[in-house]
Amino acid sequence: QKMSVSDVDAVCRSEAQRVVTALRANRRFGSQSRGWRELEEGSPLRQLCEWRCAEESSPAKLLEPLLRIICSPEFGGPATFVALEATHCIVVALCEDHGLVGVSSDGDASALPLAATLAKVCKSVCDCVFEETNAQTDEATAAQMIALLGLCCTVHVAAPGEKSAGLLTNGRVPTAVASCSETDAVVAFPAEARLKAFAKVLSLWGHYRQSHTLRASAQAALQKMLDHTLADLASPAKCELLGLILGNMAAEAELGQSIEHACLYLRCVQRVMMQPAARRWALAEGKQGRFFQNDIPLLLLSLSKAFGTSLPVLSLILPIVNRVCWLCVDAWSDSVRSGNMQLLPSSPLGALQVEALLGGVYLRSLDLAIDPLLTLEAPSPSLAPEEAAQLAELLLESLSDLFQPGLVQMV
Repeated sequence: QKMSVSDVDAVCRSEAQRVVTALRANRRFGSQSRGWRELEEGSPLRQLCEWRCAEESSPAKLLEPLLRIICSPEFGGPATFVALEATHCIVVALCEDHGLVGVSSDGDASALPLAATLAKVCKSVCDCVFEETNAQTDEATAAQMIALLGLCCTVHVAAPGEKSAGLLTNGRVPTAVASCSETDAVVAFPAEARLKAFAKVLSLWGHYRQSHTLRASAQAALQKMLDHTLADLASPAKCELLGLILGNMAAEAELGQSIEHACLYLRCVQRVMMQPAARRWALAEGKQGRFFQNDIPLLLLSLSKAFGTSLPVLSLILPIVNRVCWLCVDAWSDSVRSGNMQLLPSSPLGALQVEALLGGVYLRSLDLAIDPLLTLEAPSPSLAPEEAAQLAELLLESLSDLFQPGLVQMV
């Protein structure tokens, strides 16, 4: 009889051996002088060895000790890092293997679908607490947490019968076919769980203030999650997720936040607004359209009110304001070309957003900049003349971008 080892099994055995070797090197969890059968029943090292010796070794069974290591505060950064890295490799392998884990040799129908596995991995990473030992190792562990959360939250679980595309050419967004419908996938991995992963990446970004590399990877992961959401905003689950994310941003903006957090949120909002899909959804009716017609403009107004004189914040707000205004002009021009001028007053995106953003962002900040320049003999307590001049320069440059000759002619 020909022996056959699947691709997923090969990856699982490779990663299991690597984690076992790493744990054996730590006397706290095992040593060369003791066999694995002599270890405690609940020892992850023993569980990994038992998995390797079992007749039927499923990926789901292997993930159990790995996720225990990730969640347990008893393990330091090195062990947690190896477990995270192994879990990442297994998740990628499962995505490439059509999205089923825990399939026994007799084709057991109780196989755990991919969406449930992704949710379980995400929950474990969100609950990850490890003993900090070395700054570089700790940062590497946090970076691996970010990478794993980004992977789990950007996997496309295809509908039954849809062909799997595997990993795309950039190696970033895997596609897998699961044995469940979209409804089942949403139940297994709901928007609240994805929001928790988004929040975990945010917390890691805030914790490692001195690591520019880690912060850059966290920002990239957040933007990838938003890209994945916008790719199919017609999905109720993704629509709900975007609503939760924007709602949390708006709540924090109202309570007050640091300039760093405001800039990070604006980078995320900028990614949402600059997506090609934004043009389609900005003119839509329903919840999807309200994100662009109400939620994002209100968030911009709130941040502008809090940071109306901050150059780093305004340098991010103003291009987004311009994008909203340009989309409004596109809506008007589409109506003109179609001969539906009478529909303009009832358009969901148009004069209301333009007037609110020009007045609440541009004119308000211009007032703050011009007053100190007009009263040089009595310096303003809020802005020095040099700062006011830089602020006015930024606002006028952005206005020049906004009122391009072709756009003004169209209006």
